[in-house]
Amino acid sequence: MLEETRRNLAESAPKSLPFLEFVLESVPYDIVRPSKRQVLETGEYTAFKDGPIVAAAKMAKVELLVTLDRKHLLGRPDLARYVGVDIVTPKEAVGRLRRAVEK
Repeated sequence: MLEETRRNLAESAPKSLPFLEFVLESVPYDIVRPSKRQVLETGEYTAFKDGPIVAAAKMAKVELLVTLDRKHLLGRPDLARYVGVDIVTPKEAVGRLRRAVEK
């Protein structure tokens, strides 16, 4: 999924790649690998192609799921409840981070 993020940024916003690399070097993270069962379970809530992302987010107990996928992930309260977090755009995530830092 990290490689997908890099590939998507390279295609749509190549100037953002250095920022992604900065974040990856600066912020601790773990890579999780959901089981096939966990991925298949997400099919009730989203498209199969997004199953690994959704299952990994749920498994990792992330604080936010950040995406630009308006068709399958954003604006889906049932999916957000299933994962257990808000699903937001990168712009919304940055806004939340800024507000948290300002407190």
